[in-house]
Amino acid sequence: MKEKGGQGSHTLYTSQTMPLACDYLRHYEELGDVIPSLAGLACALGVSKRTITNWVKEEEKEDFARLVDAIRAKQERILLTKGLTGDFNSGIVKLLLSGHGHVERQAQEISGPDGGAIETKWSVTIKAPGPVKAIDCIDVEHKRLSGG
Repeated sequence: MKEKGGQGSHTLYTSQTMPLACDYLRHYEELGDVIPSLAGLACALGVSKRTITNWVKEEEKEDFARLVDAIRAKQERILLTKGLTGDFNSGIVKLLLSGHGHVERQAQEISGPDGGAIETKWSVTIKAPGPVKAIDCIDVEHKRLSGG
């Protein structure tokens, strides 16, 4: 069976795909995975991650898409819980949670001496042009319109 997109990925989806995918979600740890993942699901089903992604996009495979959402949600929950308890490496948790939309934000604050406000001094000088005559404005407008 070929798996290079198109019709090949359709033939890989059989009546056993959903039961096998559900089994993976329930028993991923028994298969050696610390957390459920799309890579683990792909291995359990004997397909590529690209095929999993393609199946999720197909309207007739809505149940499969829901199962993949459940895998992602369970993965996120485990990462959050194990990351907060210190059971998982924080750097790896941070990296994996970025795939779930979590981002680290750093705020920068700039202050003056001793943490105080920054002093700024503004100086504005307005220079008035010399007197403008109506004829000067008309002459400039004429040149603009005539392209000269």
